Amino acid sequence: MLFYSKLAVIELCGWIELTMDEMVLSCAKKHLANPTNLAFVEKEVIRRNYRFHYDEFREMLMKVVGLVRVEELESRLDTAKFQRLKSTLGILEKTRNGEAHTFIDD
Repeated sequence: MLFYSKLAVIELCGWIELTMDEMVLSCAKKHLANPTNLAFVEKEVIRRNYRFHYDEFREMLMKVVGLVRVEELESRLDTAKFQRLKSTLGILEKTRNGEAHTFIDD
């Protein structure tokens, strides 16, 4: 009897965890259009959570809802200006990294 009780608790916890994951994924699929963002949710938000505490579930929801808003914001930006911004930041990052990881020899 103890074995079955233990198995029931493990099954219940597994069901709760999967249900939380499915709720977060359902929200992402409903509101995200960008496949890269959806892949991020699946790989970096859901798969990295191995517990079923409310705080972790809440954190997953916050990440997805925030990503939904970021995607909405990006869709409203002028495409050419947005691409220039990303390109310029990439160039600056390379320059900065080159300078940050070297030293001046007097």
